[in-house]
Amino acid sequence: MNLRSSSVYLAIIFFLITLVTCLGVLVVLLLMMEEGPLLGLLQKPTPVVILPPTAPPPPFVSTPPVNTLQQPPIGATTPTPIGLDPLSLSTPIVVVITPKTIPVTDTPLPPLPSPTPVPPTPTPGPSPTPTYPDNIQYMQDGAVTPDKDRGCLGGSIYGTFRDARGNPVEGVRVKVYNEYVSDFSAPSKALSDPDAGFYDFIINPSPQTWTVVVVDGANNPISPEVDVIRPEGVEACYFEVNWKGVR
Repeated sequence: MNLRSSSVYLAIIFFLITLVTCLGVLVVLLLMMEEGPLLGLLQKPTPVVILPPTAPPPPFVSTPPVNTLQQPPIGATTPTPIGLDPLSLSTPIVVVITPKTIPVTDTPLPPLPSPTPVPPTPTPGPSPTPTYPDNIQYMQDGAVTPDKDRGCLGGSIYGTFRDARGNPVEGVRVKVYNEYVSDFSAPSKALSDPDAGFYDFIINPSPQTWTVVVVDGANNPISPEVDVIRPEGVEACYFEVNWKGVR
């Protein structure tokens, strides 16, 4: 056998192997199409039959329950619905969702409330001059001040008279009284004295209450009354009560 004859035989053998391989691949593809969903894609879709309206269903009649789990007898064939191909059941269903546009209503916001105007801060003016009855010439100048440092070996009600400008005043007296005592102090000291305007009234140091009022030359009250109280248990027997003129 020469070289040319060997080449011809080899070409024939290669052709036969290629043919057998192609036939095997074709058989495999046919088997896959028969068992898989590829064959259903090649078939035409089953037409949909629109049935006319049917009569209303008859009244409900109670029937014994049907055992849906009962297996069909051996050898029975499950009927296929008319017009449906078993292979067409594998046809994919495409659901198209169309988005719906919701209109947006541009609702205007309510107007903002108007700011409440702030009233102007009143400018403090001069204090009004207080008015007093005609008989009132002096008012108490400060609170009653007990002096606890002087002990209770004695006791007195004392203080200083000053006019509306703060200058000491001489010759003014106070009346001190309660249910046991009623008397007048000596006139306040002269302006030439080192403690000008000072007055003093000796009292009993025992716990009790006194009433003090400024009087004129005829012993008429010319000030409101002021109570001086020494309660039980308080070791203070000297009380300072100052006065200031209002005219």
